[in-house]
Amino acid sequence: MVEAVEADGDWPFWAVQWHPEKMIDPDEAAEEMPLFAAFVSAARERAAEQPAAEKGTR
Repeated sequence: MVEAVEADGDWPFWAVQWHPEKMIDPDEAAEEMPLFAAFVSAARERAAEQPAAEKGTR
């Protein structure tokens, strides 16, 4: 199965196949946490960049 994404603009994006439900097991959570933390950080930065009028329009 081919899965793909294409950028639509100049903002960075990640394409990963990820199963956050695996974060229940402590060992798997330790492996998944850096990706999750980076995602949350990037989302916060992106939200802070947008004027309030634009939020929720993408």
